Amino acid sequence: MKILVTGANGQLATQLKNSDTSDNIDISFMSRSELDITRYDELRKYCEQGGFEAIINCAAYTNVRMAESSFSDAVLVNSSAVLNLGLVSKEFKIKLIHVSTDYVFSGDFKTPISEKARPEPLNTYGFSKLLGEEILQRMNLQNSLIIRISWVFSTHGQNFLNTIIKLSKSKNELKIVSDQFGSPTYTKDIAPVLIQLAKNHISEFTEVYHLSNRGQCSWFEFAEYTLKKFNSTARLVAISSEQLEDEVQRPAYTVLSTKKIYKDYNIRLRHWKDAVDDFIENHKSNLEHFVV
Repeated sequence: MKILVTGANGQLATQLKNSDTSDNIDISFMSRSELDITRYDELRKYCEQGGFEAIINCAAYTNVRMAESSFSDAVLVNSSAVLNLGLVSKEFKIKLIHVSTDYVFSGDFKTPISEKARPEPLNTYGFSKLLGEEILQRMNLQNSLIIRISWVFSTHGQNFLNTIIKLSKSKNELKIVSDQFGSPTYTKDIAPVLIQLAKNHISEFTEVYHLSNRGQCSWFEFAEYTLKKFNSTARLVAISSEQLEDEVQRPAYTVLSTKKIYKDYNIRLRHWKDAVDDFIENHKSNLEHFVV
């Protein structure tokens, strides 16, 4: 099976590169400099010649703060490029797996959010990702998937865990928001699921699934658990979203319900704390220089 993975330099695609695959899986990883999916003609030509059976779209504009002042850039990557992928997938009968986000929701929930919940993004990033979702759903492609993930962490690239670990070396005190809740999701755990879905998913229309590690926490609890495991001496101070004075509005609660993917595919990821333990155990030697 030939699979195209876009966004080759991102967290999730990097994890896919390091994942074990069977001998009959041939994956091509393409960065934007190698394949610009915002350019339809370039993408079409590549897919026509590539003979791909599936595309996993990991490409995204993910800088939430920058998106507020770079609306056109966010929409170009998170929406227009998705339209291009949908068009080539339909023409060449390629299975499409598009990775989306919990930020399509407003956060006005008290219990885990199902796929049937109405998206209402609070910021430009969330809006641009929702627009990409809506494009695919209106195209109603066979065998296509939208996978919403949340609070992604890995040893590669910019993410909350890596940032906190680095800051704990240079700062004695860290102020962390304690009133925003979600489910941390480890790229090591979701990467093999995407391959499994690329191989096995069949549908008559665009299907939506939520995927995250089990359990929920606040950003403060996430940081506290991780730094405790690293024996960091940095002091954590819990603050409210209002005290943070972030110019970008962020959802207060985006814990995703994963009942649907468990029911349909028997996929149930481990608890986020177990994932963090694995993250630390396997990569501590690479990260120790960040720690106080």
